[in-house]
Amino acid sequence: MVGIRAEAGRASAASRNLRFAVVVVLAIAALASLTFIHDFGRTRFFTIDEFQWGHATWLVAEGEVPYRDFYEHHLPLGYVLHSLLLQDDASFVERALRLRVIAFAYIALTALMLAGASYAANRSVEESLLSAILPASLGFGLMSAVDYRGDNWATFSFLIGLAGIEINQRVRSRILAAAAGAVLAAAVLMTQKIVLLGGFVVALMWLVSVLVRRTPWRERLEVMVLPYPSIFVAAGTGVVLISLLIGGWLGVLGTAYEINILQALRHEGLYPGFSAMRYIAPYLDETILTTVPILIFAIFHLAGGWKHFWTLPLLAALLGILTIRAPFPYNFVLITYLLGICAVRGYCELVRRLRPEEGTSSLAWPLLYLAPLALLPNQLGYLSGTSNNEYQLEVLRKIEAYTGEDDVVIDSAGGALFRPHRSYYWYQGKAHIQMFDDYWEKQFVPDLRASRAPFWIRSIRFVQLPRSAKQYARSHYVPFHEELYVLGFTTPETPADERETVEIDIVREGDYYISRNRGKKGSKPRPGRQPWTRDLRLDAAEISGARVHLKEGIHTITVAAGAPSYRFSYLPPSAFGPPPFGRHHTPMFEFDRDQRPKQSGDE
Repeated sequence: MVGIRAEAGRASAASRNLRFAVVVVLAIAALASLTFIHDFGRTRFFTIDEFQWGHATWLVAEGEVPYRDFYEHHLPLGYVLHSLLLQDDASFVERALRLRVIAFAYIALTALMLAGASYAANRSVEESLLSAILPASLGFGLMSAVDYRGDNWATFSFLIGLAGIEINQRVRSRILAAAAGAVLAAAVLMTQKIVLLGGFVVALMWLVSVLVRRTPWRERLEVMVLPYPSIFVAAGTGVVLISLLIGGWLGVLGTAYEINILQALRHEGLYPGFSAMRYIAPYLDETILTTVPILIFAIFHLAGGWKHFWTLPLLAALLGILTIRAPFPYNFVLITYLLGICAVRGYCELVRRLRPEEGTSSLAWPLLYLAPLALLPNQLGYLSGTSNNEYQLEVLRKIEAYTGEDDVVIDSAGGALFRPHRSYYWYQGKAHIQMFDDYWEKQFVPDLRASRAPFWIRSIRFVQLPRSAKQYARSHYVPFHEELYVLGFTTPETPADERETVEIDIVREGDYYISRNRGKKGSKPRPGRQPWTRDLRLDAAEISGARVHLKEGIHTITVAAGAPSYRFSYLPPSAFGPPPFGRHHTPMFEFDRDQRPKQSGDE
């Protein structure tokens, strides 16, 4: 008998030691995955919308009020709060990366809350750690989860609030109930889409909590019951009321309603739709072997029906995505997280069912909790080494180096981030062209002229501008660095037997530097250090040097016969680097490896 007890004791100690080792490995994996996500966020290219959100954050940090001082068609709570976190004394690059740190903080806090909710539900440290790892590591969601955008802040706030409710169902706390209500209300005030992607779930839970409080159905619907519905609703209502009071005090409620509700509905109707498979198919092509097991375990969990807390949020999110005409990947962050949560719950439930009876054969069962880690290399590998923001950060460095605090930068996406913009804010897409066609046709170019902007950033939306705006940009700016253009103009190459006279519109007085333009392929430089002194005449006068001072207004330049093209620029030739390589400054999403930028060292 003593020998049997000793053997059982040794087996029990070995099992505890193995479980401890498994927990350590999972903890290391959690830290490693979060480190990968953090590093990916620091290097991933900035999408066009991120510049918009980042610039709005900076504007608020500068004391401007959304809807009153600048145009913004998103709900403001997120970027208003984040404006407190920007560093005025930091460089542009440091501030841009600070925005990504803010985005990562949401991911890290969400991982912590999901781990806490899993532990509260099943008292399993292994399941808790897997809940912190797997949902955050699914490649399709992570592709956009690191973006600095309101959709993500709302998604993660929504998940944090739901996790708080699940914890509150096990750990009764009025403070936790109030915090969950406040966080979920904040999620709605960050973007309207959160209502479409599952916000009504919370309203349904409150309704169930009130109606079934004293009925036999309570036990069946316990998973949907809010522990303290009155406190929960009071806290959420308080956040909304405070926001409305502040908006009323600032005098922006009417404009905010017009932009965020009426214009948003019109914009959604005009926005061109497309199939989500545009992004899903390339993802599945590379991750099908690891995505299928995740879906299987999620379905296994959902087969338990309404007894599982996350069933309703996932179904709501799946239905909500059907209402979105343009399902860009960032709309799927919530769904991928919910699928990840359900997959972890389903897998761990299966492990518990498969656990053998106590004895020697049960010693190795904790190792099963390590199996999901085998999915990570493929899921994370879908993103690893496929993206960079080096060229975008270099554009920010150039803007910071060559502009003053009050200099406006013409910019369709907020890519200047920390410099003022022109009157309309920036260009939002084809739908806004249709909505505000009178502005674009009549007022846009005068606004560009009045801005006297030393730089223009050409983004992928340039091609959708009206012809007059495109012509203005081409005739007033010359290529400087990547998609950054500097104020200036070029003279035409002339035939050998014909001179040409052109009129130049100068919108900003100052010194302009003359240098030889690349011109047409095959043209050769003329002899002499400063050939423009004999090739060009400015306002009928000779040009004596490489720098001329031009006042605002129309100037006439006469180009001699057989002359090459010359560049007049607001910056000296020494500021120019290699010719731009022609890549878009702000790509939308890199969903195809053939479209992803090459890394240094790639063939």
